[in-house]
Amino acid sequence: MSGGSVTAPNQQLNTTGGRAAFIDIGRAIAALLVVYTHIDMLWMRENYGLDSPITSAVDTILTVPLKMEDQGIGQLSIPFFFLVSGFVVTPIALRYGASRFGVNRLFRVYPVLTFVVLVAAAVVWLGGRPLTTGEVGQPGIGDILANISLVNFLLEPQSSLVGVAWTLVIEMIFYATLLVLLPLFRRNLPLAMAIELTAVHVVLVTHDQLGDSYRLFAINVAYVTIPILGQVMWAAFTRRLPLLLVSAYGTVAWLLFVWAANLQIDEKYEPRTLPVAIAVGLFMLGLFAEPHLRQRKAWMVLSDRSYSIYLLHGTVAFPLLHLGYRHLPLWLLVIIALAATAAVVELGYRLVERPSHQLARRLSRGRGASTAPAGRDVPQPPDPGSTRAVDRTAAGGGADDRALTAAQRSRRSTPYMKVHTAGRHMPHPDPVGKD
Repeated sequence: MSGGSVTAPNQQLNTTGGRAAFIDIGRAIAALLVVYTHIDMLWMRENYGLDSPITSAVDTILTVPLKMEDQGIGQLSIPFFFLVSGFVVTPIALRYGASRFGVNRLFRVYPVLTFVVLVAAAVVWLGGRPLTTGEVGQPGIGDILANISLVNFLLEPQSSLVGVAWTLVIEMIFYATLLVLLPLFRRNLPLAMAIELTAVHVVLVTHDQLGDSYRLFAINVAYVTIPILGQVMWAAFTRRLPLLLVSAYGTVAWLLFVWAANLQIDEKYEPRTLPVAIAVGLFMLGLFAEPHLRQRKAWMVLSDRSYSIYLLHGTVAFPLLHLGYRHLPLWLLVIIALAATAAVVELGYRLVERPSHQLARRLSRGRGASTAPAGRDVPQPPDPGSTRAVDRTAAGGGADDRALTAAQRSRRSTPYMKVHTAGRHMPHPDPVGKD
């Protein structure tokens, strides 16, 4: 990205084509790291005890020095996705309002998830071995509906046709929290974020009081502290919170996550603090490097498909890897599995994900809402802390408004994220779970 800088007092994120390069790059790399780690750790090592020069080199350069030998370098991807959600989805919710935001999120998440669950069910019916969680038998209609609704992650014994879909439970809890608190977010951002953190604390305190389903809900709530950290960084970067509150809320969110890790709520979920800390550092590095980054088509394409890559790789690549293990050289087998995954991802993106995103935009447009070009979200919301001042100015204002200097009036009506491209305010890219 040429030109532009992150400056105070009205922070601006200067982008190319309305997209933040650091988020596109981060999402693209994060999705690829998940695929690499699952093939390396869950297929090659756990199933067949295999190794390769590439995996050995990655271990030597990254995995071992970062103390991530137990679950691989892909551990960094999930917290990065959550941080992006907190940073990006909060202003989108404030722009859309509750009903429009709810519709938008449902059509962002569930069509692709439904497609992947159906593909995974078909693979299991045909005798394939996708990446699953728990004991998965021949899936019936009830099993498919439970997987599509994500209820299966709140039931014991746990089983999932799409093993990586557990992160979507956390995303949906975060979205629901935003919906409930949205009126307060518009009027009193510090209080709304304090209530978020208090709610997480209450759920963690009571995690063992209301049975297995509530315990599983509680461990997912523990991970909501990560998108809240992204939310704190958004509030800090856009100067919606003073530095003291930013430090306080960030510290509380971090301590709640650390506490949840020490509570050992469920043996299947082990919150890991080191990957989150590294992800936060990388996110902040990307945020402040944004003025110096340039968009490239390759990572824009990967970023757009990161949700489908994340959900589909275990459903497509793993059955092929198991099927061809004893018949093909490892390098050729992996290439075939990755090529097949890329083909199905592209098919799913063109037939399911992109149309569902376009439908989500159409359904979530309110009267008078601006129309964004295809493939982009509408612009970011006005400052909830200055909503009344904006309304007063629009209505003619009062003596106090007329007495304001031009700079003061500008600060009172500054959008959350001014993203400048050719003189226009453009939207920030919207991840799902992904966002």
